Amino acid sequence: MHLFIQGVSHCKGTCQHIQIVSNVDTILVVDDDPRIRELLVCSFEAEQFSVLEADSSEGLYKILEKEKVDLITMDVVLERENGLDLVRDLRKLSEP
Repeated sequence: MHLFIQGVSHCKGTCQHIQIVSNVDTILVVDDDPRIRELLVCSFEAEQFSVLEADSSEGLYKILEKEKVDLITMDVVLERENGLDLVRDLRKLSEP
């Protein structure tokens, strides 16, 4: 699993960055702002990626329990959580 951390205003050019990462089929977009989430989902789907979405850590972990995700793009400033703390937790989970 790859992690791509997005800042609030760093949505431009996201698909170009993702194309550099090989073997990415399914992307999970985590953002509490529905407008940004929709923008990212539409952009990734336009590039033929399979996209899942969550608006919180609860949604993130529910999806990860059921789905194979190749890459996660996550806002670092979530309403109820610190995105960087979530990234640290995810890295611990993905280590062998």
